[in-house]
Amino acid sequence: MRVMQILRCDPLHRAWLSARQSATAMGPAAQQVAALLDDGIGAPQAWAADLDPAETFICYGNDGPSQGAWAAENGVAAMNAPAILAAQIAAFRPDIVLLDAALTDLVVEARRAPKLIGFALHKNLAGAFERSITPGTLPSRTLDTPTAAPTWDVLCRAQVRKDAPTMFGTLAALSKAPLGLKGEFSIVYHLMAEAPGDLPAGLAVHDRGALYGRTFREAAATARLIVDMEDGAPVATRVDRLAELQAIGAVVLAETGPAIACLSGLTTFTTAEQLIQLVYDLLRDSPRREALRSSGSRGPSPSRTEILAALTTL
Repeated sequence: MRVMQILRCDPLHRAWLSARQSATAMGPAAQQVAALLDDGIGAPQAWAADLDPAETFICYGNDGPSQGAWAAENGVAAMNAPAILAAQIAAFRPDIVLLDAALTDLVVEARRAPKLIGFALHKNLAGAFERSITPGTLPSRTLDTPTAAPTWDVLCRAQVRKDAPTMFGTLAALSKAPLGLKGEFSIVYHLMAEAPGDLPAGLAVHDRGALYGRTFREAAATARLIVDMEDGAPVATRVDRLAELQAIGAVVLAETGPAIACLSGLTTFTTAEQLIQLVYDLLRDSPRREALRSSGSRGPSPSRTEILAALTTL
């Protein structure tokens, strides 16, 4: 059974990785795909990576560099995403296509295969497909789980924009909290800012710059609590990053937003006051913290047999 999987690439993660691994992340198409997978982009749902390599083809449908490299290597003149995907399907002739359900612009081309299966951590997205893999259908694959001694009490990664004053206010309030009467705690931010020099001083003093993928997971392992903000990321992107944090056993404090309904086991907040109270409560309550960590951890990756069985029965 020939399986083709079309993954979705987070452009911000991609740009960050390309800047740091230009030799691998901008080389031949297969090398680029391997580098993206290795750093965790789409990896929790990349079931085809665990199947027979001779019977599988994996690509990132919305990733211009790797798809463009494949087109150049295979003599495909068209450089738009649907046309390249059509050429890949024609070349590989898959029996089944697995398509990230957020890539709605590629559905028409993906239907060229005998069977199209949409997949997502977000049930509402995959529900638009006749056949779909949603939470509970097939377990997500596990990611590397770094272990490290805690260095920070609180770590927050977020994309910050000038048109998001509420987020600035929440992060500023969190920064000031250790100076109050309730006690000190340590904070580190990893902020993706349009202009890092424009960050308010109260945030800049804690900021260590943007992090993604394996490097971010290593950093997250050093924090007792992870704060995840509703920062304007697409719903599917935020669902993926929250699931990634749960997969490594992080204790996540997540701001309420559309993505929250897609996952279970999250501790949520709406206001800066609620967030700060949660931080103090959980830092003082180690057993509760460990219970939250255990409830969010994923089980083992599905076996090749389980993957094939799920694909053939859908």
